[in-house]
Amino acid sequence: MGVVLALALLCLLALGLWWTWRRPFVGLGLLVAGFAFHSFLLMVLLRLGTPAVLVRAFQGWKEILIAALTVIVLMRIWRELRTGRSGLLLFTDWIAIGLAVITIVYFLLPESILHSGTNFAQRLVGFRVIALIPLIYFLARRLEPAGDADLQTVLWLAMGAGAIVSLFGVFELFFVPTRTWIDWGVNQYTQILGFKYNGPGGMPPNFFVTLPDGTLLRRVVSTYISPLGVAYTGLLLFPLGVVLIDRQRARSSAKWLAIAALTLVLIGVMFAVTRLALFALVGEAGLMWLLLRRGWIAALVPGDLRQRQLRAGALRLSDRRPQVRPAASLRSRDRGLDRSLRPAGGDWGKRGARDVRRPGHHRRPAVCRLLPARALERVARLSGGAEGFAGRGAAADRPCGRPRAAPGHGDQRRLG
Repeated sequence: MGVVLALALLCLLALGLWWTWRRPFVGLGLLVAGFAFHSFLLMVLLRLGTPAVLVRAFQGWKEILIAALTVIVLMRIWRELRTGRSGLLLFTDWIAIGLAVITIVYFLLPESILHSGTNFAQRLVGFRVIALIPLIYFLARRLEPAGDADLQTVLWLAMGAGAIVSLFGVFELFFVPTRTWIDWGVNQYTQILGFKYNGPGGMPPNFFVTLPDGTLLRRVVSTYISPLGVAYTGLLLFPLGVVLIDRQRARSSAKWLAIAALTLVLIGVMFAVTRLALFALVGEAGLMWLLLRRGWIAALVPGDLRQRQLRAGALRLSDRRPQVRPAASLRSRDRGLDRSLRPAGGDWGKRGARDVRRPGHHRRPAVCRLLPARALERVARLSGGAEGFAGRGAAADRPCGRPRAAPGHGDQRRLG
C-alpha cells in the first residue's frame, strides 16, 4: 500500500512540474499547497513501511519543484541581462539577502561555539527550513502572473489547502484520540527528522497546552503535525482570503466558497492556541481594513468576539476535546486509568505509547474531568481577557456524576 501511495504522489509531482513549466507563477501555489500536506503524507508513508528509496524520493518533491522554478527564474534573469533590462534591488530584497547570509553563517558555525546541542542532521534540517524563506521570496519576486487567471488559481490553491488543513484539524482534535496519533506513526516521523521528544508517549510536547494544575489540553496540529504550522500559515492566508472575497461578485457561489474557506482558516488559528498568532490576527484585520476600507473586514476578528469564541472552545466544546488529566482529579478507584499519564518526576519519555489515552473515552460515567477555578481563569487569560469570566463560566457548568474534588482545591468547575 505504501508503494502504491508513493508512486501516486510521484505521478502528481510529474503533473505539477509540467504545469509549473507552462505556468511558472502557478508553481508557487502548488508549492504552498503541497507544504500543507507534506508532513502528514510522509508520516503515513513511514507507517505503511514504504521502501526508503520511495520515501526519500517523495521527500524531495519540494526541492525538485523549487529547483524547476529556480531554473525558470535564472533563465529569465539571463535574458534580461542580455537585453539590458535588469532592475534595481528593493529594500525588502536586501532584507532577504541579509536573512540568507545569517542562515548560512549559523549553519557553518561549529556546534562548540553555539552550544546548541544539535547534531549535523538537525542543523541541516533547520537550514533547509530557514533557507526556504529568502529563496521563495526570491522566486516570488521574479515570477509574475501571466494574467488574472494565474492569480486566481494561486489564491484558490492556497486558501483551499488552508481550509482542508483546518477542517481536518478540527476533526482530529475532537474525534481522534491522542493514542491514534502514535498508531499513525508520529514518533517515526519525528525520528526520521533527527528529533526525539519527551512528551506523552514520546510525542512532541507542542501537541498540548499545559494548564496550571498539570492537565494537558490538546491543540490542533492537523496535517502540519504542529500547531505552529496551522497558526502561522493561517496568518499568511488571512490577507489572501480577504482579497479573494473582495474580488468576487456579490452573492456569487465563488464568494460564499471563499468566505467558507477563510472561516475555516480562522477556526484553525483559534484552536491552535497560539497567543502571538491570535494577537497578530487582530492586527492584520485592522491593517486590511485600513487598506481596503471594507466594513466587514473589521468585523472578522474583533477582540470581544475572539474572547467569546475561545471561551466557548474551552467551556462548551471541551466535552469532546481530548485532555490528559491529573490523577488527583479522579476517584480513587479510577486513578489507575491515568496513573501512567502522570509519572513521578514528570518524565514522559519513559512511558510507552500504550499509556497515552484520551480522557473521556472511557465508558464509566464516574470518570469526570475537573479543573480548579483558577485554571479556568488561566484559560481565559490565554484567550485574551478574564474579565467576568468566572461568573459567566459557572453558567456553563453541568453536573457529572458526583465528582470528588481534587485535594487542595475546594472550588471545582468542569472544563470538559
